[in-house]
Amino acid sequence: MALSVERLSVSPEFTKALMVMAQRLRQQFDENPRLARVLGSHQRWLLCQIGFALQMEHEPGTERHGLTAGRFKQVVGEARIASRNTALNFLQQMLIYRFIFIAGPENMRPRRYEATAASKEAMRNWCLVNLDVLDAVDGGNRVETALAHPGLLPIVQADMAWRCIADPRWREPSQRVGLFQWTEAGGLVMDDLLIRAGHACKANGGHAVNGWYDLGFVDLPRLAATFLMSRTHLQRLCRRAMQAQCLSTKEGAKGHLLISADYIREYAAWQAVKSIHLDAAFEAALMTHGKG
Repeated sequence: MALSVERLSVSPEFTKALMVMAQRLRQQFDENPRLARVLGSHQRWLLCQIGFALQMEHEPGTERHGLTAGRFKQVVGEARIASRNTALNFLQQMLIYRFIFIAGPENMRPRRYEATAASKEAMRNWCLVNLDVLDAVDGGNRVETALAHPGLLPIVQADMAWRCIADPRWREPSQRVGLFQWTEAGGLVMDDLLIRAGHACKANGGHAVNGWYDLGFVDLPRLAATFLMSRTHLQRLCRRAMQAQCLSTKEGAKGHLLISADYIREYAAWQAVKSIHLDAAFEAALMTHGKG
């Protein structure tokens, strides 16, 4: 049975795999916080994926220059992901942090950028973690295949990126999902909440209690400091999540948070869109490029 958004959205295995993925992504954050923050919000995720996908377009001696400022601005603008200035600022920030470098002579025009080895490794790990989610649902061997044939992953990433960017279901998350995803480092906060929900899930035999997962005490000031966020901003964000019935507090326990099982299902349905595009891109890469 082929994977679909509908199938993944109602799959307990998929939801559990997302919780495991959150833990693995958190480990990547702990290893390199600055690099992990590049994917810490949905807008940055989109910008980063576009950059990697454009890099794959480079063909020496042709008009396909790959990742250039002009091409990057064009794609970002056409998809209505960010303004021209935001796109350029993102590229400049990636250059300053040495996540990308200028490929070729600096006086070459158009100037072409390429991801550093550390950035490529981070994207490779991100792809593997996400492929593992798919394998957890249907018992596939995508990760094993990708590890045996590493040339597939850059092709898969680029194809997945274009599919995701073309799909408004992924590009424009629902209002409740977007509460965290459109916020700087909000995706990192959501991962932390999912990790805690995963612990609660295990403690209760894989089930929510009365529609809620008990997250325990959440030290918001400490969490904000960990993710380099404003404490006030994170507290305000959590209040909005409570108003939207995504989060709640445990009566009589200060700082003790609950997360709605319904909200996690909504989040999983959004994640399912990306996952089916990743699955389709992986299958297409196998068919078109083989396993070389």
